[in-house]
Formats: sequence, C-alpha cells, structure tokens
Amino acid sequence: MKNGLEGNFLENSGQDVTAEFMKGTRSFRIIESSLLKEPSLKLELDLTTVTDRMEFILLARRAKAFVDTKPSGQERTASIRCTKEQMWWDANAFASGVEWCDAERE
Repeated sequence: MKNGLEGNFLENSGQDVTAEFMKGTRSFRIIESSLLKEPSLKLELDLTTVTDRMEFILLARRAKAFVDTKPSGQERTASIRCTKEQMWWDANAFASGVEWCDAERE
C-alpha cells in the first residue's frame, strides 16, 4: 500500500505517531506502550491511495481503536484524509472518534 502522508490535518498539537502506526500492529503496540506518559498523541493518515476496501476498513478501525483505548490523562486524536466513497466504507469509524478530511475539497 502506498501512503502519501501529508500531515497537518489536525490543528491540535501532540506527538505524531503516524509513521509508527503505518508500520503495522505489532511494532505500533511496542511504540504505543512506550508513550503512555505523553500528554497527547495523534494520527494523521492519508488513505486516498488505498483502493482495497478491506484494507481501508482495517486501517480505519485501527485508528478508531487508537482513539478509543487512550489511557487516563492522555489525549488522542485521529484524522483520515480520504474520499467520500472511502469514508462510507466504514462510516462508523468516523461517527465516533476519527475525523474525516475530505480529499475531494482540497
């Protein structure tokens, strides 16, 4: 999968863990556990090049889980840049916790 991580979708600051997130589940969990004391973490994913629906859903759900499993006292945000069609592939991820950045409006 290509990922054109362009960043800066979210206005809030926080340590950007996007690169580690895109490396995969196992390596991300190792990095994530070492950042438990960070006050704020963020993901900024550009998934406009993902054409496989199941791959997109997997990444969107992982982003949602990242936001939903934040430890007490830590802020986590996630933003996914994608088309409207892609957003509807997993609208539930965007309904609660993951910000949608419309790639077609840029």
